Amino acid sequence: MVMTSGISRQPLISIILPTLNCAHIIDKALTSILTQTFRDFEVILADGGSADGTLNHAIQHLASAGVTVRAIISAGAGIYASMNEALQLARGDWVYFIGSDDRLMADDTLEQISGHLIKASQHVVHGDIWVERPGYVFGGAFPLSRLMLKNFSHQAAFYRLQTFRRHGLRLNEKYRIYADWDMNLRLSALGPFLYVPQVIASFGCDGLSANHSDALFMADKEANVIDYYGWRAFLLLSLDRLALGCRCRPHPLKSSLFLISRIVRSPLHRLRRTMAGGQGRSAG
Repeated sequence: MVMTSGISRQPLISIILPTLNCAHIIDKALTSILTQTFRDFEVILADGGSADGTLNHAIQHLASAGVTVRAIISAGAGIYASMNEALQLARGDWVYFIGSDDRLMADDTLEQISGHLIKASQHVVHGDIWVERPGYVFGGAFPLSRLMLKNFSHQAAFYRLQTFRRHGLRLNEKYRIYADWDMNLRLSALGPFLYVPQVIASFGCDGLSANHSDALFMADKEANVIDYYGWRAFLLLSLDRLALGCRCRPHPLKSSLFLISRIVRSPLHRLRRTMAGGQGRSAG
């Protein structure tokens, strides 16, 4: 079921807000949206079948302030299935996902980032987040070497909608917790991200990803990156990670590329370590 309220035009940003029985916490997210000095956005509520009045409360709160709000109800759907449904409704140039327990960091957050979005040629523009507990800023640039170790929060990222549609991309719903991490890795194969040193949102720490892990994704991660990057993965990933990926999904071509990579890269790696060790002894 799809519900719409407000004017109909193409905005710069589509804000997607997944909801499920969160009437008791959603006001801080809604208020942080409504107080933005930049208003060229729409809000899409992706509801999993709330029974506590969440959806009506959110729609009334947003629509009464003149915000274009659209809602899709997918009763019983998981969070990433709801987000995928919302992506089909989005009309903005950029998509931004925020949780019901998160909030945009400042009243001018969207105004500050909008200039970067208008000029950007990248598929993803991201900044930093404030982690409420214990209280610190998390972010920085995420080249592949870092993204393999740690994900950046989607609450700090803006995704070009046309990239999803051109490449037929969807969040992989088999990953219950880290489908966003998987999507970030997939998008990184299409080109580097634009990092903006700006705190975008405050992360609530009460959501699913903050309190659970995803063993299936962690087992698939290296193999997925090899699939996303193709032959480039054999130049970019460490030999240990390549070995994990090739063992996860064995294939004769991958095995051959790994063997070649190990023959070529192992001596270079040992040489770098030897030179680094020599420089350290000289400095001492």
